Amino acid sequence: MPSLSDIVTYTDDFLRVSEVGDWDNALNGLQIENSGQVTRLGAAVDVSTRVLTEAAKRNVDLLIVHHGLFWPGLQPVRSALRRQLQLAFENDIALYGAHLPLDIHPKVGNNAELVAALGLPLGVRGHVRAFKSGDPALAGPQSKSAQQIVERLCQTPNHFWKKKVNPSA
Repeated sequence: MPSLSDIVTYTDDFLRVSEVGDWDNALNGLQIENSGQVTRLGAAVDVSTRVLTEAAKRNVDLLIVHHGLFWPGLQPVRSALRRQLQLAFENDIALYGAHLPLDIHPKVGNNAELVAALGLPLGVRGHVRAFKSGDPALAGPQSKSAQQIVERLCQTPNHFWKKKVNPSA
């Protein structure tokens, strides 16, 4: 498997981390370095003590998250933050965070994946279009009720929707 450095360089370039503006506390990119070896990747929306504990049990050495360790801002290293750093260091877990660069990526971004799951058209050059009430892409014979949208999401291969959304609720 490639080294941590190779993966970080590739991911930074692919997601255009240096070009995409974001909230300062997002701290996109590598947040915690490990020994440099990567044999198993893990992913989560948020980093937490529970996520890091599970990553350690599964021998993950690079954890990629949407909301990184420093999301709450500058804070003293105590309580949860202390436990999280300790877990990462003791288990040689590197942490990579990608917030807006992952949201807006035209191919693998959260927005592009949601648009695809809903069957909506992408805009120019594959970018996610902004829709307004009454937009032809959302109206007319293609109109979907909330129930139809939930059912469509539950048919996607992404298991998240199946676990978190109940179409009969």
